[in-house]
Amino acid sequence: MFTSVCIFLITTSWIPCLTRMDDILQVAHRLFPFSRGLYEDKVANVWCTTSVLMKLRGLLTQQSLTLLTAVSTLVATLPSCLHLLYNPTPYCFVLALVNTSMSFFLFSFQVHEKSILLAVMPSSLLSFTHPVITTWFSLVAL
Repeated sequence: MFTSVCIFLITTSWIPCLTRMDDILQVAHRLFPFSRGLYEDKVANVWCTTSVLMKLRGLLTQQSLTLLTAVSTLVATLPSCLHLLYNPTPYCFVLALVNTSMSFFLFSFQVHEKSILLAVMPSSLLSFTHPVITTWFSLVAL
């Protein structure tokens, strides 16, 4: 029941954007901004940090950079997801949420600086078990 309600709401919210092919391409371009480059200068993720030592944009094609970021993000999320698969506890679920959100922030293509707030949300669920680390992370992220 809940799944069908979610699918219905998502579908009805996307119908106005999916009426013409130009609109569909514009939505895809906005969701996946590959043409803007690998990173923004003010976001401290892995790609911005490695650009100090080597310019990946000059070494790899746009398609290779896209594949590199996708594989890196998947590899970074895989350990906690596999741990959750074999040890499904609420605590492991929260840890997997934190790790997945941090992996997407650190390794995704074209990360916005506000996306660190997506990692703060699941980390706040750890505030009862790890109050000092959670508070520190929240302060640094903001």
